[in-house]
Amino acid sequence: MNEHHQTAYGLMATPGVIAGALSRRIKGKIAVLGRALPLLNNPLQVAEEFAILDGITGGRLIAGFVRGIGAEYYVYGTSPAQSHARFLEAHDLIVRA
Repeated sequence: MNEHHQTAYGLMATPGVIAGALSRRIKGKIAVLGRALPLLNNPLQVAEEFAILDGITGGRLIAGFVRGIGAEYYVYGTSPAQSHARFLEAHDLIVRA
């Protein structure tokens, strides 16, 4: 699963919800490859979400993070110029948590 907001690529605002639902039906790995970290106000929520998913899946979660695309920055009113710094800060917080 991946995360997209109000774009032609899709509308999956919280891929963790789908991952949790799939965890009951899929026996293999479950990959959430695409949480758009610069769009988050609180990256620790993702850390908590992924910790819960990892527990529910018995360690089968694969987590990946992205910066998102331009249309999503427009929708969220976030500056794309700050996306790299926001990504690095959010990623560091999630890994430390």
